[in-house]
Amino acid sequence: MASEPYRQVKGERYCSCVKVVMVNLCRLFQWYNASNFICILTGSMTRRFSHRNLLSFSIVLILLLFVLPFRLFAQVPPADAVRGLVQQYMNQLLGREAVVIEFDFEGVTWESSAERRHGTDIFFAGYRWTLLMDDGVRYAVHSDAFGRQIVLCPEQSQAVVSFSVFQNDLFSIQHPNLWTARASLATNVLFLFRGQDSCNFPRMQVFVTANNDPEDLMESLLSSVGVPADPSQYTAFRATGFSTLYQTQCGEILHTGRATTISPTADSGYLIVQSAPAQLFDIWSPVFLEILNSFSPAGIPAPATATPSPLDTPAPVTAIVAPNATPVPSTEVAEVSPATAVPDSPPSTTIDMENIPLAHVFIGDVYIGRLNDIPGTGITSNGSQINHWHLTPSADGRQLAYIESGSKLYTVSLLDPHEPNFLSDAAAGEFPP
Repeated sequence: MASEPYRQVKGERYCSCVKVVMVNLCRLFQWYNASNFICILTGSMTRRFSHRNLLSFSIVLILLLFVLPFRLFAQVPPADAVRGLVQQYMNQLLGREAVVIEFDFEGVTWESSAERRHGTDIFFAGYRWTLLMDDGVRYAVHSDAFGRQIVLCPEQSQAVVSFSVFQNDLFSIQHPNLWTARASLATNVLFLFRGQDSCNFPRMQVFVTANNDPEDLMESLLSSVGVPADPSQYTAFRATGFSTLYQTQCGEILHTGRATTISPTADSGYLIVQSAPAQLFDIWSPVFLEILNSFSPAGIPAPATATPSPLDTPAPVTAIVAPNATPVPSTEVAEVSPATAVPDSPPSTTIDMENIPLAHVFIGDVYIGRLNDIPGTGITSNGSQINHWHLTPSADGRQLAYIESGSKLYTVSLLDPHEPNFLSDAAAGEFPP
């Protein structure tokens, strides 16, 4: 007769085999709650039943799985329903009604070793989302299958931006195309997302001062936002500057900032302050570094090869200051002539009717013409069967984007109309591209 330990080991092995078969069956039908239940149940039954009882138990369990109505098992909701919850999460995270330009997702199954029942791992289903938002960031988001647990993954997110160059008589610097410059003086230029002075967005400010001591300039800035200066946390920037990270309150939102000073000449100093909401700073940090490497004081070209400086090493210093505190260095501003205080306005031009493009929908199709040539050239020819909407020109007026059939995104040149370029079939049709 087999000993009790032998029967116990045999029962455990048999139970493990049954568990693997049953769990994989449940995963096949996406019964994830049922698979977790089986993991727990078979794990707890291993030491309580003999080999013969386990065989009977397995047969009954298999019959129950195929006899019980499917509605007794938790079914995964449609992905569209979860997408709505993900977008609500992003709106709450960004603090505004953000626009989804494009999204993609895939179903995944994770194994959570953090959640164990009776020594058995718990599995759960979910989605891996990628959302391109109107701020130019492609956010990576993970959710469970029901949208109850949603989390942003900054390390997998990326700011996908193109740059323009701001230039005046004192300096030049790149900035994202979606940002606009506010220059009350040539010595104080503020860069904001679409001109919106809101703490929900990243921002940048460039000061020009008469203080040519980079350490003293950095100490003045940190003092103005209530952060104690700690030179051991400074990182060298180029040959004559420093950079450091800090945290401060912007309204009700905690911002992480990077302050960079540079003194290229004996009679001037520059201070560049870049900040973003703390949970988004890691996403914007590579963009901030690229902007810094493009900075060029007047008469001094930027480095030929933009080599990012190791500015992420120092840990940020945390300080809470008064709401809406604006970091302004307490140094004397370099004198500038009134002519250079505000960038020159572009000369006025006469409107040329033949060179102003006009895009519109005519009898269901997209047309591109001129003010003196309507309807113009037809870009599509299927308007009787397919809808076209959300005609949106690019910022430079050279391209046109539009939505077709609810989710297909196309672009076409406004200056030289030709066959449209297909970009995506997963665009959010309810929003302009």
